Amino acid sequence: MGNEVISFVRDMGSAQQRQFIRLDCSASSKRLIHWYEKQGFYFVDTVIVNSKNMLLMEMSC
Repeated sequence: MGNEVISFVRDMGSAQQRQFIRLDCSASSKRLIHWYEKQGFYFVDTVIVNSKNMLLMEMSC
């Protein structure tokens, strides 16, 4: 189901002429980060949200 959601969001971004889609992911979720990377997302930045380290990741539409 995750691949389908990503595909849907990429299609929406493309239809809106966006260059990228982005997501936030907990920096401690190594398995999830790896899964996102396998889907084509890449690391952009690290931010702190509610005292938690979050990774900003994106991929092209």
